[in-house]
Amino acid sequence: MESGIMNDQQKNKEGFIQTPILLIIISGLIIVGALSYVGVTEYNSYRASQTEKERQSQELILTQEKALENTREEIETLKDTMEQLTPEEPIVTPQNTPVSESQQKPEEDIKQKNLTIDASELGLYLSGVVKISCKNSGGSGSLWNNNSYHVLTNAHVVDEPYPDDSCLVSVVDNNEDLIGVYKIYINEDAWLRYDSIDAAAADIKMININDPGFSSPIKDLNYKISSLRKCSDKMQLGLNVVIIGFPAFGEKEISEYDLPLGMMSSRIITEGIISGYDYGSSLPKKIYPNYFVSAKIDAGNSGGIALSKDENGICVLGIPSWLSLGQYETQGIVQNIYNIFK
Repeated sequence: MESGIMNDQQKNKEGFIQTPILLIIISGLIIVGALSYVGVTEYNSYRASQTEKERQSQELILTQEKALENTREEIETLKDTMEQLTPEEPIVTPQNTPVSESQQKPEEDIKQKNLTIDASELGLYLSGVVKISCKNSGGSGSLWNNNSYHVLTNAHVVDEPYPDDSCLVSVVDNNEDLIGVYKIYINEDAWLRYDSIDAAAADIKMININDPGFSSPIKDLNYKISSLRKCSDKMQLGLNVVIIGFPAFGEKEISEYDLPLGMMSSRIITEGIISGYDYGSSLPKKIYPNYFVSAKIDAGNSGGIALSKDENGICVLGIPSWLSLGQYETQGIVQNIYNIFK
């Protein structure tokens, strides 16, 4: 009987041990199941969120494409409308008010005219600028026809003539081929009496030109400079200026006609702008300012010609006469044509 009781106790003990294990297993399964459920729920929520974002992005893209298409259609409609406008139909502002000249932008309202002096214009006057050679002086001049034929130059260009009181005038064509050599006599009887403010102070002489017999006829020379209008008495700063003459840096030796010409300068054109007004004391009685110019001027340019251009075309600015020497810069001075001819 004791043996039977012990067997029952042993069975109960074994049963007691198996029950907790079963409970642990069941609890583990419950926990795992719960975790699996939570994970699946979170994953499904994440997928749903991503799907919604993708849907919203797709709707935004479609909306933008629709707006772009509408804009294109409006542009095409506006383009068609503009093409249908006739020249008589005024273009109006959004307030339906015609655009007046005063309302336009300055660069559209007042377009800068081309005031550059081009080669075709210069070609008409080049052979009218001459080289003057004296015994111990020289420079440039220009041909003028004032009821007779004259050379306009600076007084200092002809202040040391040859023993017979003459200087030589060399005329070349546009290709610098020699046309002829002429004489001017530096005596008071040969000077043209003209209405200058002060001929002595202005450093100006206009002298009769004479044909010594071995040159082309004087009447066939180029006097077109004398037919040019004078520029205004005070030209605007910044306008173009062209200097024509025979500067020292273009000198060359010639021996044609066996004349004592010595060194002759090539005709040189330099270009710049009117850079300032000269109110100096070189011309005490002047009433018009002379001009500082940025175009290169050298010894030999004296007596030549300075041309400029305004809205009315090319004009005579004056006569290159002096150099203004600064500490580091040099500027040429052109005598105002109004200080030469009133």
